[in-house]
Amino acid sequence: MQFEKECMYSSEIPLYVTSIFETVSGEVGIINQGQLCTFVRLAMCDLRCTWCDAKHSLRKSDGKEMSVREVFNEVFQLKHSHIVITGGEPLLQKEPLSVLVDRLRSFYTVQIETSGHMIDTEHTVRPSCWVVDYKLKGSAMNHRMMPWVNYSKFNAPTYIKFVVANEEDVIEAIAAAYNIKHESQQYRTPYFAFSP
Repeated sequence: MQFEKECMYSSEIPLYVTSIFETVSGEVGIINQGQLCTFVRLAMCDLRCTWCDAKHSLRKSDGKEMSVREVFNEVFQLKHSHIVITGGEPLLQKEPLSVLVDRLRSFYTVQIETSGHMIDTEHTVRPSCWVVDYKLKGSAMNHRMMPWVNYSKFNAPTYIKFVVANEEDVIEAIAAAYNIKHESQQYRTPYFAFSP
C-alpha cells in the first residue's frame, strides 16, 4: 500500500534517466570495487568538469522520462543486490530520487555518487552510502565546492573522492582532506580516496 502511494506521488515527478545497466563497480564506497552491480545513471548536471566522463548525461534532454516504478522494475530485472546511482548530478532530482532510494533500500544496498557541490540539507534522500567528488583546480569547478564542514553532514557513511589531474591537485586534496577532517569533529567523519 505504501509503495502504491509513493508511486502515485512519484508519477507526478518523473526521473530523467540516461541509462540503467549491469557493470562491475570501479568506485570506492560501501560497494567493493570489482563487485557486480546495477548502475542507474541520471541525467542533468549543473557543473562542467574538464575531465567529465558522462558528457552524454549533462542535460535533461539526455535522459528518458521514467516513473519510480519503471526504474525500480528495470533494476529488479538485473537481479544484483548492489545499486549505484550516479549522474549527471542525482541531487538535482531530489524529490523522485528520495522515493526511489527508499523503495530500493528495502531490497538493495544503494550507493549514490554526487558531484560534491550540494547536499540534501533536509536529509530526505537516505542511501546506504554516499560517494562525494570533491572538485579540485584541475576540474575547473573547484570554485563551486561547498564549505568544508558540509562534507561531514551527509546522512550515511561518506567517501570523499578527490579526482587528481596533477601534482597541484594532490597538494590541494591533502589540504582539503585535512580541513574537512578538522571541521567534521562534531559530525560524521568521512573516508577519503584519491582517483587519478
